[in-house]
Amino acid sequence: MFRLLAGSPPRNKVFYVNQSAFASSGSSSLHSLVEKDKWLEGQENVVNWSHVDAETAGRLVSFLYWGDYKVPDPELVPESGGPGSSVAAVSPMPPSAASDTPSLAKLDQSRPLTPIRHCLGDEIGLPERQTRTESGRFAALKCSSTQYSYRETLIAHAQVYVLAHQRLLKDLERLALQRMTQTLLDISTSSDHSAVELMDLVEYVYDNTDERSEEISVEPMRKLLSHFIAANFTGFLNAGGRYGPGKAAVMKVVAGGGAFMLDLTRKLGNRLAAEGSYAESLERYIAEMEKQAEDYKQEIASNLVRMEELRSKAVRSRHGRSGW
Repeated sequence: MFRLLAGSPPRNKVFYVNQSAFASSGSSSLHSLVEKDKWLEGQENVVNWSHVDAETAGRLVSFLYWGDYKVPDPELVPESGGPGSSVAAVSPMPPSAASDTPSLAKLDQSRPLTPIRHCLGDEIGLPERQTRTESGRFAALKCSSTQYSYRETLIAHAQVYVLAHQRLLKDLERLALQRMTQTLLDISTSSDHSAVELMDLVEYVYDNTDERSEEISVEPMRKLLSHFIAANFTGFLNAGGRYGPGKAAVMKVVAGGGAFMLDLTRKLGNRLAAEGSYAESLERYIAEMEKQAEDYKQEIASNLVRMEELRSKAVRSRHGRSGW
């Protein structure tokens, strides 16, 4: 049995972890801790993670034993009842109104950016939303981000991801990415406090993850966040009005430049290029519809002339029979 010492006083905590949980984790970093001939931890059965906050370490231990972890639930923002209010009394959000946009069957279906749930590819996707999982329990809460703060929820997933990445725990990395994607899908980009929280999340992730070379691929959590911000950039800029804290937070991060701005500008460039393609397709579609409408008008006019000719012929024929 190992003692895992996490956090620093007064928020430190001791976890007791069976060495088999480390050995069977699939992580070479964790497995090495139980090798007594390599590390002091293996000889003394003590792992010192004082640099890791106790809550995040506890989530990793939870994953080792049960394959899942719990994060803080969203909290009511002050104007909606105060932080810490229970989410149990929250009624489900109303279903989205059905789209009344007509189907454009012949229109090029290019979209500005890949939907957020697919931006990391099918190998990541969304977590299983069964009721026995934390993801399923979270999905059942139905907390509107216009009323609830997701700050602690978002940061917790990011902290789990960073620790899993550092400890080479790929399965936990994947789950944290899935849970983050699920949470982002619940975020309203028109909410002022949501914009502030997302910018804080961006700063944390970019400060605690490493930029990868183009040959290795884009860092997944950075890719997910830059994709989400780019897809909803206009909403974030308009959140809270011209002088609101949401827009101020966005502009602060933008002004800071750095790796995030490089990732964001690439995504925005892709979005603009796709929207240009969409606009061209829409123009072609409208031109085609206008041509068809003109053809229909000409056909109708031709049919009216033909009907008038037939009517005149019928009248003459009737008058001819009467005269006979």
